[in-house]
Amino acid sequence: MTLSQSAQLGESLAQSQVEILTAAVFSIAYEGAVLERSLHGWFCPMIADMEQSTFHNAGGAAERIAPRYEFEGRIRICVERSPQNLVMDGWARDISETGLCAFVAHGLILREDVTLEIRLSPAEKLTIPARVVRSLGTQYGFQFRALSADQRAEILSTVKGRREVPFLRTQ
Repeated sequence: MTLSQSAQLGESLAQSQVEILTAAVFSIAYEGAVLERSLHGWFCPMIADMEQSTFHNAGGAAERIAPRYEFEGRIRICVERSPQNLVMDGWARDISETGLCAFVAHGLILREDVTLEIRLSPAEKLTIPARVVRSLGTQYGFQFRALSADQRAEILSTVKGRREVPFLRTQ
């Protein structure tokens, strides 16, 4: 086999693997709805990130899993990157019981695990493990990974009476 033939075979195999992965679709049941997420999203992060916080209702329309509410305040983001631990500040724009959106001046990596410190009130601070699931410039989406029942109740109590952030459909 020549070097040229070997290179062509390698390119062909790589393309086949991408096509197989792109065609694969996972269905995740969520309270009677089905969230469809293709592995194509791993190659196109914006698609995957927009789909993570939505599901498709019985009529096929995209909806949010949990409503977001206006919430503005400083947050602290702790990131463990070997060999150092980074601590950076951000500004939360909205929050839900599944995550929050914030502006962060420092670069974060999609799918990176972080710890968020969120001050819900002057007397109340939550420490929640989260994952970076969306990145658009300096705006990041964080999905909570482990939220206790007490933390969920505190968030819902904090947003009670606040304006719900509308869901902007991109289709």
